[in-house]
Amino acid sequence: GEIKINNKYKTYNNRNWWNKICYIPQSNFLINKSPRENVILDLDSNIDEKYLEDCFKKARIHDLYDVRSPVGDNGINLSGGQQQRIAIARALFFKREILILDEFTSSLDSLNENEILDEIINFKELKTVFLISHKKELLFKCDKILVFENNKITEKFQI
Repeated sequence: GEIKINNKYKTYNNRNWWNKICYIPQSNFLINKSPRENVILDLDSNIDEKYLEDCFKKARIHDLYDVRSPVGDNGINLSGGQQQRIAIARALFFKREILILDEFTSSLDSLNENEILDEIINFKELKTVFLISHKKELLFKCDKILVFENNKITEKFQI
């Protein structure tokens, strides 16, 4: 896509810009390694284990924190909800300033969906969060709602 600020196209090809953004799509990419390795993505061994465990808890996937077996190619050994929660734990772990959540709870049951969204809403003062969803009940947890049709904003709501 394109990024415009004040109606001017911007190009952001530098690594610093992209390291500020985390995009969680409806279906996520997982490597055939442990859940932990899927969250930290081969970072060096100087990891704050307490913080990592907290990310697993916030993503409601703490039961996989100590699992050392591989998840299979693209997470084939996990349910769709477990796959998405690992991606959510990864997003939390990397402390990005901008989160783009694109139907990111589509494979979750409603209890996990609401609890995880509440966790993310708790730190919205520190981050910019874009929540893309067809579920209207989720959108009412947001500050602003934009309705798009044919790539244009057709409605705006302030909550």
